[in-house]
Amino acid sequence: MECDLTTRPNQPMHNLRMPAARKFSALLFAAVLLGSGGGVDALAQAPVPPAAANQPEVYVQLGHTSYVMALAVSADGKVLASGDMAGHIKLWDSATEREFATVPPLPLGIGALAFHPDGKTLYAVSVSEPRVAVIDATTGALKRSWLAGSEKFDLRGVVVIDQGRTLVTAGIDGKLRGWSTDDDRLLFTHDAAGEVTSLVLSPRGDRLAAGGAKSIRVWRLPGFAVLGDIDAPDRIGALAFSAGGESLFAGFGSAFIDLVTEQSIREYAMQPFGREAPPIRDFFGVLTGLAVSADGRELYASLNPKLIDFDNMRKPDAMNSRLLAFDLTQRRWLRSETGHLQKISALAIDPLRQRLFTGSWDNTVRSREARGRGVKTFSGIGVSVASLVDVSDAAVTAVDSLGRAMRWSRTSGELDTLGAGVRPAISEYLAGQFRQQIGGDSYDRLVGTAPLPRDPGQRIEVESARLAALASAPLDLRKHLEWGGTHQQLATAKNATGTLTLFGDKNESRFVLRRFGDDGATDERVLKADTSWLSSALVAQLKPTGDAKAPLFIRTNAIINRVVALNADGSRGLLAFDAYFPRDPDMLINPKTSALAKLDVASGRITPVNRTPIAGSISAVALSADGRLALTISAFNHAKTPEELLKNDKTYTMTLWDLDRDVTVWQTPVAYPSTHIAFAPDRQHVLVGPILYRLDTGAGVRPFPGPTKGISAVAFSPDGKSLAIGSFDHRIYLFDLATYDAPRVLAGHTDTITALRFAGDTLLSAADDKTLRHWKTGQASWLAMHVLFANAAWVTLLPEGYFTGPPEGIDQLGVRQGGRLFELNQFYDVFYRPDLVRRALAGEDIGPLSGESLAGVLKSPPPSLAVSLLPANASAARREIEVVAHGVGGGIGDIRVFHNGKLVHADAARVGRISAMAGLAAVSTEVVTRNLVAQVKSSPVARSPAKAGPQRLKLSITAVPGENIVTAVAFNGDNSARSRVSRASFTSTVTAAPPRVFALAIGINQFRGAADDNLVYAAVDARDMSSWYSRVAARLQLGQPQPPVMLLNRAATKAGIAAAIARIAREARPQDALLLFVSTHGVFVDNTYALVTHEYDGTLQNRNLITTGELLDQLKAVAAQRQLLVLDTCHSGGFDNNLAALYDARLSVWARNMGIHVFASAGARQGAIDGYRGNGLFTHVLLRALGSREADSNGDLTLWVSELGAYGRENTAKIAASLNQNQVPTIMRFGNDFPLVRLN
Repeated sequence: MECDLTTRPNQPMHNLRMPAARKFSALLFAAVLLGSGGGVDALAQAPVPPAAANQPEVYVQLGHTSYVMALAVSADGKVLASGDMAGHIKLWDSATEREFATVPPLPLGIGALAFHPDGKTLYAVSVSEPRVAVIDATTGALKRSWLAGSEKFDLRGVVVIDQGRTLVTAGIDGKLRGWSTDDDRLLFTHDAAGEVTSLVLSPRGDRLAAGGAKSIRVWRLPGFAVLGDIDAPDRIGALAFSAGGESLFAGFGSAFIDLVTEQSIREYAMQPFGREAPPIRDFFGVLTGLAVSADGRELYASLNPKLIDFDNMRKPDAMNSRLLAFDLTQRRWLRSETGHLQKISALAIDPLRQRLFTGSWDNTVRSREARGRGVKTFSGIGVSVASLVDVSDAAVTAVDSLGRAMRWSRTSGELDTLGAGVRPAISEYLAGQFRQQIGGDSYDRLVGTAPLPRDPGQRIEVESARLAALASAPLDLRKHLEWGGTHQQLATAKNATGTLTLFGDKNESRFVLRRFGDDGATDERVLKADTSWLSSALVAQLKPTGDAKAPLFIRTNAIINRVVALNADGSRGLLAFDAYFPRDPDMLINPKTSALAKLDVASGRITPVNRTPIAGSISAVALSADGRLALTISAFNHAKTPEELLKNDKTYTMTLWDLDRDVTVWQTPVAYPSTHIAFAPDRQHVLVGPILYRLDTGAGVRPFPGPTKGISAVAFSPDGKSLAIGSFDHRIYLFDLATYDAPRVLAGHTDTITALRFAGDTLLSAADDKTLRHWKTGQASWLAMHVLFANAAWVTLLPEGYFTGPPEGIDQLGVRQGGRLFELNQFYDVFYRPDLVRRALAGEDIGPLSGESLAGVLKSPPPSLAVSLLPANASAARREIEVVAHGVGGGIGDIRVFHNGKLVHADAARVGRISAMAGLAAVSTEVVTRNLVAQVKSSPVARSPAKAGPQRLKLSITAVPGENIVTAVAFNGDNSARSRVSRASFTSTVTAAPPRVFALAIGINQFRGAADDNLVYAAVDARDMSSWYSRVAARLQLGQPQPPVMLLNRAATKAGIAAAIARIAREARPQDALLLFVSTHGVFVDNTYALVTHEYDGTLQNRNLITTGELLDQLKAVAAQRQLLVLDTCHSGGFDNNLAALYDARLSVWARNMGIHVFASAGARQGAIDGYRGNGLFTHVLLRALGSREADSNGDLTLWVSELGAYGRENTAKIAASLNQNQVPTIMRFGNDFPLVRLN
């Protein structure tokens, strides 16, 4: 591209900092087009191609989004697999607790997992359908899957037998099926003794046991000869063979159906078969997992104690799940430890390393040494966003699943504010907190005041008795909780007072209205609805059975909140109730009555909407923007028995309500049972599932093609032109409402979409994968994603891997490629790029700025680095430092050292150079002058050979009073990737001399052998700047002015300029300041900017050029930590290419008094106007600012460097545009701002 700024007819001629049109057009632009790197995720059910699986990525370790239901450990103990209720499988490096792969989700629910003996293949079975899946355990790729039967049943067990040749699956259909691991052929089918919920192989592989509903069958392998059946006292919760296979342990308990019962662990001998040893003990709770140590000495059991909240009819909730250890040789209990905050649902053991792994309903995986030490939780616990409340130009306001309101900056990607959350549900409290929950007196009466015994066996007995006492007492625990937090749904709105969130507690007719103010303050009100009218109506309709033997938990009726809604400005709310009347067995299993109430938010008043009970259960509600209309979806289930309930025989009704008159406007049946409905912005339509309906009549308009797995979120654009539908298939479907064309599909989330919100051409989405993502509606890949963790840490990540966030959030990031994990620390400073996050959120293409790709960095990683201080007295004027770099496979390149943010060392051998010019045959760019063709050719960048061994660098730095911070970075061999910053600091008591100011002005009008290329105003500019410096010396704010140095024309040779800078370097100290002004020709060759010196004779050569690298190499020797460089030349914006590489913005955090500012008069591809009112244009604008108050934007009568730069850029560009020219200065700033001069 040429810098051709020819004048136009009838316009005055304004000379450029190039001799004429087409002069110094030495611009060699290599446009490197870098892709976004984001891409679209693979289909939810499709196998991951090997190429995709092997692509490296920076990822967030989020863990599971649902109950962890299954665990398996590879034979070598190196890999742990975990599966959850949502169908996700995670592969973990068991040693580091790092997730290295996520398997594309299977149908809902993982029933069991098993590794092939070689550890390379993982098998999984599903509980929502009899599906068997084969997974590459090194990459997480889903290879294939098939159905084990034509009927729908749960698969609950999977093992690999016959030295890896046969896969055995089992489920509640009572069948064992054998499959060839080579070709998936069905080899055999065997009957179990009943349904199978647990399938276990003996350590030697010679016995197989299957248990389920009160029966166990054991086979001898190979051959599948039945050894016998064992009648069990209860449903089988878990099975485990002893280390030698001579005994089978069985744990009992019905976790989902039975009330509180005492359970036990039984031991059955294999010879003689079925002989029962004395029960190990009775437990109050449910045993969900068993494991035996490799040496056979210890038995481990996971126990979920039960507690029933009788008044609330809550299902039994885990209270402080336990992990128990039993000594099998001495037949005594060893330990009882806290397991998880909620139920333990999976237990596995690594026999080689003697480590136990547990999975829980709290969505976490934990590990511990089998002997009870070193408990660790795998992964950071991410939190899902439940609602996107508001999106402005500045911020995204959202509410998470913990009820915390938050604001994310749309400019920086940072978490601006986080509000308080709701208190956790009862099930999340530990047993030790009961006293606080139910009151000290009640607790003491129930469980006594004696401390727990030290003996493990006695301790377990006392714990079990206390839990039994609590569960048997008719306590209403909710009276002691201000907020249970077990909301079924929340609604949000944004108005002038802040963010409003309305929660409904599903266990009672109570609501919490929370306000999250713009100042971050949170307040809340608890609202109670009077539902006595509904109870009275039900009593009148139903005939109580009067059954005195009815269980406690069905003796009272219950009004349960279903769903809530708020209108757009948060002034009105809508509440929906389901009514259970437990004395009617039909109503107990299937509520058939519901009601509506409306909420006046200002007063907190709740009033019924039409006091007649509504048939069916209300599953969805929506309010119009003004809150005057309400839309409801209700479902009526015709079942009267549990068996009929499973058939899901329901009819659905949509109703439009006039809330001003409390009447029904219309009612119509609907076929689609959507819980996501919305009023359209046109006020003429409503959306119910994938169908648009007319608001005036309820008639359907037309369906939208799209999701096949159901709708989970919807959003209209504010202008009503677009519709976004989120699905359980993890995708977002964008529709143009003007054309109804096939939707644009956005793929990237890995779980159900939970919330959507438009903001101009940006779409915000949240999902159960715990991420909040930004999309441009015209692009297929997401722009950025936010993740919030339960501990309030956060991180923002780009598809290319660049990220920002606090250390606590960044700790949850990792680097993975296929099955390999890499330490993030090694690549931290390559991808920690807050600057690129800002640019991406602003919609800029960061491709040209993104540097080396992750794949490239992994091939050539940067070295490790350490900075140390050699001992010295605190009053020493200088300190010696040592920097040591160790190569880790990518070699060692440049090492850079900074003192309080100021560069003090860089490897000069790696500074770019421009070679001498050859003949026409070597021409790579042609620069035309008036009478001459100057030939320009760039040479390769001169670099020292990359070093592999340790490199030691010793430096001496001048101390400044107070804190001194020394930072260093090292690059890999080809300088494409930088190490993480290493730092050391010390405090100095040295007394500093008063600061001084050094000034150097360089102006070159005349060139030794190229008179036709002379300029007019360059030397004048240097004189005028030097004169200004002398005039305002008394008002300079930088220190004591030193006599200015001026180099004009013949004095401004390459050697003369270097000598002048060297003299300043010998005198300057860290507390001093440097002002450097240059006005001459500038060129930009092969991405390198250079100043043209007086020696120029028509041919560009290194002897008449000072490249950016050379200038920076000279300036780094100047200790002054405050420097201002003004470059009034063509293409001076190219200076940023080298400066930004040395002074990375990420290093500015360690700047103290340091401030490096560069004012470039034009962009890298622009010329600079040489003649405007007696100076170059940029110099003219700066002199005007320095001599007046025009640039004093804050009115403090002091001109700061930042104010001068902003004024110079804006006014230069404005004047150039008025002359039909394009000249926009580039302002570069690293470190701190500083005051320049006091104004008159």
